[in-house]
Amino acid sequence: MKDRIEKLKSLLRLRHREVERRTLDATAAARQLAEAEAGCARAENARSEAVADHETALARRLDAPGDLLIGVYCRATEIALEEAQAALAAARTILAEASARAAEIRRLLLRAHAHFDSLDALLRRTVARHRTTIDLRVMDDHGPGARPAHALVPA
Repeated sequence: MKDRIEKLKSLLRLRHREVERRTLDATAAARQLAEAEAGCARAENARSEAVADHETALARRLDAPGDLLIGVYCRATEIALEEAQAALAAARTILAEASARAAEIRRLLLRAHAHFDSLDALLRRTVARHRTTIDLRVMDDHGPGARPAHALVPA
């Protein structure tokens, strides 16, 4: 029984390390998710600015339809808008991937906690069963008024 308790203690230490590792992973994933959200917000702001610039260029073009420089400016703002939209799409993809990764890591962390808790409960039950067995042996050996072995040891 003592060997089993020692093995359970060793397994519990390993599970505790796993929980710590998963906690660090979850912290890193949360940081990456926050960075992805900030990148997405920056990309949305850049896209909004590009839309405003392009609309301003189109309004100028309506005022002077034959002006070549305004036409070139319109085309430049259109290209900048397309680039901003592509950057926003990429940022949203990165955000979705970071979100999925963070969710998976949170799931693994919860699973590690559950394994740790169940192993801890098993260890507690095993120790309690072991103490009960010892108590019964003491009472069998010394009679009904005998004190259990763990009661003799000061706390």
